[in-house]
Amino acid sequence: MPTEFDPALILVGLLMPPFVALIKQSGFSQQINAAIALVVYLAATIVYLWYQGIPITLDSYAANATALTVVGLAAYKMFWSGLGVDTPLTAKTSIKKAPPE
Repeated sequence: MPTEFDPALILVGLLMPPFVALIKQSGFSQQINAAIALVVYLAATIVYLWYQGIPITLDSYAANATALTVVGLAAYKMFWSGLGVDTPLTAKTSIKKAPPE
C-alpha cells in the first residue's frame, strides 16, 4: 500500500465537492445524497486510476478511494461549505426538486 499519493489525486479531491453538488438532488434525503456522493467518489477513483495508468487492484483501489474521499470531505468541510455553493448549485441542477415550503 503506498504511503505517498500523486499530487493530482489531491487536486482531484479538492475539486470534487462542487462536482458532487452538481449530481446531488435537492428532492432526495440527506442519506440518499450522501450515498450519491460516495458513489461519485468511488467512480472518480476508477477514472483516476485508469487515467493515470495505475492497475486497478483491490490495494490500489482501496488506498486511492480512501485518499480521494478523505481529501474531498476535508475540502468540503474546510473550504467549500463556507462558500455556500453546495445548496444553490444542487438546487439549480436538480432534476428532482425539493418540495415547496
